[in-house]
Amino acid sequence: ILHASRREFGEAEAMFREVFNRSTGLMRLAALVNLAITTGSQGKVTEAESLFRQAISLAPDEPRITHAFAAFLADHRIKLDEALALATRASASERLAWRLISWKALRRR
Repeated sequence: ILHASRREFGEAEAMFREVFNRSTGLMRLAALVNLAITTGSQGKVTEAESLFRQAISLAPDEPRITHAFAAFLADHRIKLDEALALATRASASERLAWRLISWKALRRR
């Protein structure tokens, strides 16, 4: 992540690929999303889109990943209808999550 924040995308990509190849579960998913963001930042749009789609297939109900993919599509001005649909879906998931959290908190009282 430090490499990416320093805009050292080649180094960040190599590290995220290594983490992705060596990990499982949530760590692997996080590495995949970071790899998608990093490759996109290097202009590797087709590869980044494929990586985002892989991440969404692994966690279709994760609004942060859906939001990140929507932002990626919008930033690259591609598939804008899909970007809007993804952003809408992610926002709806986040609203539902907050309602459930609020409901659980009220129930405890």
